[in-house]
Amino acid sequence: MGEFGKTPCMYCTPKIHKLGMPLRPIVDYTGSIGYNTSRYLAVILSCVVGKTEYNVIVKNSRHLAQTLADITLDNDEILNSHDVV
Repeated sequence: MGEFGKTPCMYCTPKIHKLGMPLRPIVDYTGSIGYNTSRYLAVILSCVVGKTEYNVIVKNSRHLAQTLADITLDNDEILNSHDVV
């Protein structure tokens, strides 16, 4: 590995359950410059996941749409979403 680590690699897997089998892009950051930062943040965030009234675990895009339909934001609020695995 060079001074800055590996370059992230993108590949795709087919969504075989969908018509036309569209591709799902996946980016592998393992060994890249941001990898250790991501691992560190995942540890920190794992301590708070599911422990607030605002935490919502989204099952799929339909569930996300239903959940967002019930949310009203004030002018000084921002909706923020993170997918941490």
